[in-house]
Amino acid sequence: DNGTHFTASMMSELFKKIGVTHLYSTPYHPMTNGQIERYNATMDAKIAALSNENRTNWDEQLPFVTFNYNTSIHTTTGQIPFELIYGRTPILPFDQQEFNVMLAQDPKHVDKLKQYISTLAECTKKTIRQHQIKYKERYDRYRTNPTYKINDLVLIKINNTLSFTLLSLTTTTINNMSSHRHQLQSSFKKHDRSYYYISPLEKLDKLTQKYSPQKVSENNKYKKLYQDGECDLFKKPSSSYRYYYIHNETTINTLNDLIDYANEITTYTIDTEDQMQPPPQPSKGALIQVEFINLNGPSIILLIETLHLPPESSQLFEKIRQLCKIIFSNNHRIYSSGEIKHEMKNFYTYNLFNIHDINRIKPKNIQEEFKKWFNRTYPTSTYRKTQPNDKYSLQLAVYLIFNEWLDKRMTLASWGCGIDTETTTFKNKKHQVIKDEEYIRQLMTLYAMNDCFSVTKLADYILPPDELSTPPTIIYEQISDDEDGQIKQNDNEQSINLCPINDDYDIEGVHVQDEFPMSNELNELNELNESHVVTPHALEEVHVRDELPNDIEMISDDDEQQAFNINEQQYEIKKKLTRNQRKNRKKKLKRYVFKVERHVYHKFSITDIKRILINMNIHYLNLNVIGHTLCLAIKNKATRERVDNLLHDEMFTKEHYDRIHKKSHHH
Repeated sequence: DNGTHFTASMMSELFKKIGVTHLYSTPYHPMTNGQIERYNATMDAKIAALSNENRTNWDEQLPFVTFNYNTSIHTTTGQIPFELIYGRTPILPFDQQEFNVMLAQDPKHVDKLKQYISTLAECTKKTIRQHQIKYKERYDRYRTNPTYKINDLVLIKINNTLSFTLLSLTTTTINNMSSHRHQLQSSFKKHDRSYYYISPLEKLDKLTQKYSPQKVSENNKYKKLYQDGECDLFKKPSSSYRYYYIHNETTINTLNDLIDYANEITTYTIDTEDQMQPPPQPSKGALIQVEFINLNGPSIILLIETLHLPPESSQLFEKIRQLCKIIFSNNHRIYSSGEIKHEMKNFYTYNLFNIHDINRIKPKNIQEEFKKWFNRTYPTSTYRKTQPNDKYSLQLAVYLIFNEWLDKRMTLASWGCGIDTETTTFKNKKHQVIKDEEYIRQLMTLYAMNDCFSVTKLADYILPPDELSTPPTIIYEQISDDEDGQIKQNDNEQSINLCPINDDYDIEGVHVQDEFPMSNELNELNELNESHVVTPHALEEVHVRDELPNDIEMISDDDEQQAFNINEQQYEIKKKLTRNQRKNRKKKLKRYVFKVERHVYHKFSITDIKRILINMNIHYLNLNVIGHTLCLAIKNKATRERVDNLLHDEMFTKEHYDRIHKKSHHH
């Protein structure tokens, strides 16, 4: 494999120490690594069979899957791997065993064992050779040998380079070596020019270096911090969103479902991407990213490819326009990184919306809001920008607040190329387009979504609670001090009940570093999003002041409201969890390395808690509210002791809450 985790200098030094020769497979050509790929397919099927419905406990099944594989007869070798190593058959749990076992001492046991293992190895080699002959015969049965004629154009790869040269055959001598192999002896006449293959990513990197060298330098700086382990990569769990491409091949059923859902949403995040044109032509609007912000479940994100829209006279175009009109409805709140009118100015020509629609919304420029918030919160920071025209880039803001690297490599990508690889246009070209073209579109999709996600995350962090989005159909009653709150539904409103997307519309996830298991059913959107706690070790030490109830389930810190016991007689806000899902959530509690817990007055929101912690300069790995208990995952013991001292008994009490909100009312 050519992954950086295998090609790193540390791995090279390790291989030298233990005497391992590391052979690399050909990039984008898995056939050169066939044995490993076949093994992975076998293991994937076994893991999938044992894992739960959401595949969240696959790591717990690995020991069982490995034991099953090592104790089963291998098709190619005809032997059990366990027996080849240890010289005996494994004892399985269901094997009948004697109560009394007699062990006789045999001084020649070691010699006999070596001889037996040697015999097994020879038999195995013979069996492997026989199977390899069969595999070759089966492959050659469907393989045709290439034939060449005088003046045929052939592409010759130049050794040890990424260059290719176009040549023309002038004389050819073909000696038939066997029924399956030929040796080609030719003399070539070079054409006047040579052709060199440059991957789309290489072209993009050269273009960005030429026109935006400062952005390249900035992005590489954060990339280096990520590679050195000093910050994390910005990414959103795939279970917390669904994404859809909107273009001339989107189905009517898909748009109808999205329109129904858009009628229930009042807050959106919008970003755009332009297609660069040769000078002096201006850029064209190529992509509109729209995130439906839903606090009750996963978000929806639309990727509207405006250079691939259907004809304006079509019903499909009218549905897309109807969807856009709903998004830009009166008093809808729109988050953006920059002025929304400036973002949308290149898209009026497509007639999906107009300037009057944009004037009806409530725009919120998160870039400007962040500048005000950061300068007010961190007046002595070296990153502070005070000049009127100085702005915090989205990448810098994400790094300062979340210590995460938002990759901006795709900024100048060709956004008009059609990023959906499942369209008919792209499929018809697949025999001509190399894997790199598909890969860069996957990266562009991820980049486009992350731009929206990062703006939403910043808005959620810096905006006051009254300016954040609220669930469209749920209201919260005032909660008294002496009882657990209950979330109730307005009698005059109906809960969202969306039909599933048409089965013909299949959406694939983007497979970059982590696979995204995507679902194209909108009626799954109200499932509770689980938090992802990344910790290097199992629980080593827990510092507790209040005992946790055993039946409490963990609530993600992505939810921006306190969750309380729900009165099931009134309504059910989420799908009932399976036994494995409940068990897995409870297991997450045990993944913290060091933990600090405090009782929290029920009116504190997670946004309130985060702001208090950031003002106290308290850093944590993960934050969760479980019932009325705040759980902080801390990096090490020293930090845990410091946090323990800072969060004294008077923190997060009713008096603390009243004191904070009294001050905010005065302001």
